[in-house]
Amino acid sequence: MAYLRDPDITEKAPSNSISILLPKIFNYRIKFLGFQNQELTFQEYKYLTLNDKCQVVFTDCKITENKFIVPAEKLLQASPNLCQFSLYFDINKELSYCTSLTSKKLAEFPPFKYLKHFVLYNLSGNFNALHFVEFIKKNYQNGNGSCAKFGVSFKENVSHQFIQNFKSVVNSSVISMKDVKREHIFFNGQT
Repeated sequence: MAYLRDPDITEKAPSNSISILLPKIFNYRIKFLGFQNQELTFQEYKYLTLNDKCQVVFTDCKITENKFIVPAEKLLQASPNLCQFSLYFDINKELSYCTSLTSKKLAEFPPFKYLKHFVLYNLSGNFNALHFVEFIKKNYQNGNGSCAKFGVSFKENVSHQFIQNFKSVVNSSVISMKDVKREHIFFNGQT
């Protein structure tokens, strides 16, 4: 297991650091993949997330294919064995991995066998609550018998009413799910 924790390296690293380091990595078993302020290609992302039960946390990162942002659903589809998936964004940046199709695609995915933690930040008002509920239903109990946790956070320009309606739909739908507790689902940092 290798860590890049030296502040001189991490704070001054160029945004393409992973592209520079990747050719030097040839024999690995990544369990946790955390990047901040990095740019990588979709091919690099797929290469890094090949292992089973990988945890992926991206903070203000840009993953592209043909110079376009790769949507969250495509990242997830390429990594079916993830146990954690978190996409964080500076609320002031326009960067967003979620499209108008993201929630629909999440609902259509087969269950993620190892998923324990799923968070999307900086969502727009087109993220559908019922589709998110379908995703939760398929994934809240993983193969290990433990309950996964799910979180969403919306952009500042999304209305308070939309967020309240979203929370209401999700909360009323998950009440019927065995073993799901309110603390397993959080919204804008709150349960």
